Amino acid sequence: MTDEPETGSRTTTAPLPDGKPGDHRTAEFIERGSVLPRIFLGLIMAAAIVGGGIYLLRPDWAAPVDQVIQSFRTPVRADLGRPAPAEDARVESRFVGLYQRYRIPPLPTDVESGAKLNALLAGLQKEPCDKQTVFQASVVLQERRETRAAADMLNGFADSCPESSAERARAGELYYLLGDYEKAIRLSSDVIDRRPEVQKPYVIRARSEQALKRYAASIDDYTTLIRLMPDAKLIMSDVFTSMSDSYEKLDRPCEAIGPIQTYIALDSEKRSTQPLLRRIAALAAKGNCTQVYATGTARIPRRSNGVSTAKAQINGVTGTFIVDTGASFVTLTRSFADRAKPQMFKTDPVEMQTANGTTSATLATVDRVKLASVSASSVPAVIAEKSLGDGVDGLLGMSFLSCFTVVIEDREIQLKAKTLGE
Repeated sequence: MTDEPETGSRTTTAPLPDGKPGDHRTAEFIERGSVLPRIFLGLIMAAAIVGGGIYLLRPDWAAPVDQVIQSFRTPVRADLGRPAPAEDARVESRFVGLYQRYRIPPLPTDVESGAKLNALLAGLQKEPCDKQTVFQASVVLQERRETRAAADMLNGFADSCPESSAERARAGELYYLLGDYEKAIRLSSDVIDRRPEVQKPYVIRARSEQALKRYAASIDDYTTLIRLMPDAKLIMSDVFTSMSDSYEKLDRPCEAIGPIQTYIALDSEKRSTQPLLRRIAALAAKGNCTQVYATGTARIPRRSNGVSTAKAQINGVTGTFIVDTGASFVTLTRSFADRAKPQMFKTDPVEMQTANGTTSATLATVDRVKLASVSASSVPAVIAEKSLGDGVDGLLGMSFLSCFTVVIEDREIQLKAKTLGE
C-alpha cells in the first residue's frame, strides 16, 4: 500500500520562512498576525481626528495650553536675542484718546504706568488744555529720560490748545537739547511770529542756527535779542560771546571783537576778565585789527535835556547822529544807509525797539565811523526801516562807543580810544 496524505479534516502544515526544523506554527496564525498592525494604525488615526476636533472646539480651560504652545512659536528677534511680543498681546492704553488729540505716539507702558505720570495723564484726559498739568507731565518725562516724549507732548498740546506760545517755546528748547535743530528753529520762529517781544525763542533759534552753520542768521537773532532787552546789563555773557563766534566763523575777526567789547563796556569794572581780554587779543591777531581798531580822543557837548547830537561820518558820508549809550548798536536810517553803503547781511530783518516803537532792521557792518577826532573800524550796525526822528540820520550806540573809555559828565561826554584788550 502506498501512503497518501490525508485531506479534509486535517490542516496542512508548512514551515515558516525562517522556520527551523521542528517549528510547526500554522499559516493561519501568520495571516491573523498581519492584521494587528493595521488595526493599531487605524486606532491612532481615529484618535488624532477626534483630538483635532476637540482642540478646534476647545473650551476656556484650553487657553493655558494655547499660551504654552504660542511661547514655542514666538520668533526670536536677532537684534535683542529675546522673544518678540506677539501683536495680539498688546493692551491698548486708556489714554489713547489723549495721544490722538496731541497727535503723539503712545508712551511706553512702563513709563505711562508710573503713579505720578499716570495721575497727570488722567488729569489731562479730563482737561486736555491744562497748562500747569502738561508742564508737570513734561518735567516727569524728562526725569524719566523721555525728553523727546516731553517735547512731543508740549508741541501737541500747543497745536491743540489756544494761547500756548509758552508750551511751544519750551518744546523748541527741548528739541534743541535733543539736537533736532530744524524743529527747534521752526517752533521758535512760530513763537517769534506770534509774540516778537518774547526773548528766549531768539536764543534757541540763534543757537540752533549756529549748530547748522547758519552764522549770519544767528547774528541777526542775537542782535534782535540785545535790542529787545530793556537793560543790556542783564543779558547773559554767552549771547555776546556766541555772537562773536558767529562773526569769526564768517571770517570777520575784527567785527567779532565788537560784541565782546560791548559786553565788557556795559560793566567794565566787573567784566574786564582775563579770558575775555585774551579772546579779544586772539581775534585782533587773527584779523590784524590792532592798527585800525580805534583812535583818538574827543569831547561831545550834551544838551540840557541830556541828549548829545553830533556830526559823524559813516564810511566817509556825513550825517547827524545821537550819541546814545543806551543803544546797543550803531543804527542808521534807511535813507542814510543808501548813501553810506555799509556791508549788508543777506538775512531776514530783525526787530528792534526805538523811542518811536518797534521797527524792522537789517544787520550790517560799517567799515569806519568817525566822530570829531575819534574813529573806529569794522563796527556792527543795524539799518532801521522807520525814522529815528526829524533830522536824525542814526544813533551811535555801544557797538561804536565800547571801543572807547566813556566818561559822562553834566555838560559833555568824553571819549578816549582803548587799546585792544583794555
